[in-house]
Amino acid sequence: MPNKRSLSSRSATGSWPPGPGTHSVAVRLRSQGQERLLFGNGTVDYDPELGEVFEITLSSSGDTVLIATSTFIDTFLSGSHLGCDYLICLN
Repeated sequence: MPNKRSLSSRSATGSWPPGPGTHSVAVRLRSQGQERLLFGNGTVDYDPELGEVFEITLSSSGDTVLIATSTFIDTFLSGSHLGCDYLICLN
């Protein structure tokens, strides 16, 4: 199976999952009444267990977050107001 998937038929912004290339992203996490905003860069990738994923490397720690494109995302928005391509809101 290929490591990276080409999604050239999808636009680079405004659709899920994002198109090919690296995208700046903010991930908003809410848990137990607290909110945290994490920034990083993400690419569409393929994981043998999860399928197509959006792989985000966090700027603050270098940790990697995988979001399976087949799972729900509570809110997926433009991140232009935060200076990035996408804002992903997870509750």
